[in-house]
Amino acid sequence: MQPPAACRTFAGLLPIVTVAFFLTGCSLLRPARPVEGPVVERVAERLDELRSLAGQCRGFEADAEVTFDTILQDMAVSGFVIAAHPAAIRFVGMTPFGQPLMIAASDGRRVQYVDVVRQTAYAGAAEADAIRRYFRNPQIVADGYFLLAGQPVACAPADLRVQAGDGGGYEVSFRCSGGEIRHSYLLASEAGAILRYRRLQPRGSIQAEIVYRGREQATGCGYPMNIEASGAGLSGTLTIRLNGHAAGDGGGAAGIFSPVPAQFQQEELH
Repeated sequence: MQPPAACRTFAGLLPIVTVAFFLTGCSLLRPARPVEGPVVERVAERLDELRSLAGQCRGFEADAEVTFDTILQDMAVSGFVIAAHPAAIRFVGMTPFGQPLMIAASDGRRVQYVDVVRQTAYAGAAEADAIRRYFRNPQIVADGYFLLAGQPVACAPADLRVQAGDGGGYEVSFRCSGGEIRHSYLLASEAGAILRYRRLQPRGSIQAEIVYRGREQATGCGYPMNIEASGAGLSGTLTIRLNGHAAGDGGGAAGIFSPVPAQFQQEELH
């Protein structure tokens, strides 16, 4: 048995990894303008500051509105999201009457999808073939929290580069030690917030792009309020609008998965 109908599963699972993770195509990256001198050091220091802030800001809860716009159709689901450092995300989609419609969750290693209406529950490791239909690389499941929170991914950086942004600001990029994928962040200024994330293939082509607009102030952590994802393998634009942020308790993955009622049909995905 396969996961629920495509559009229901698609709308449910997308918030888990903020979008770009479904993308398998690539687009070309414009030639970069190198930056030299003290600016490089200051931008690198800003990246370290953002990493440090990520260690202090351990998660959040927020109301969420997820929309996926294509030429042929638009899809939308509203609910709330819980995100907890370092890899836990839980999204509950609600009906207009406030009843749970679906639940999607991940602890960075496993993914769960519960279709409340159909009384079915699916779960599996990020490496499972059925999960890879949506998350081609299991590592992007593990990185999902950081991209939803608008924070640098957690790894030992290697081959760090600083370049002028194509629309202003500064682009700082790096590979995780031992990895081939390059993570690129556009900063508004030498001391600015992250405006955009790009996931780059080894040859420099853009696999996925996430744009952040607006930062909340209630938690003191500046989590993004509007997240827009696109990419060559995505047939439209996915937007996640978050509001009503409250600081999380930093509980990690504890309680992130839903207990499944006995009457629900359950399946382990392989």
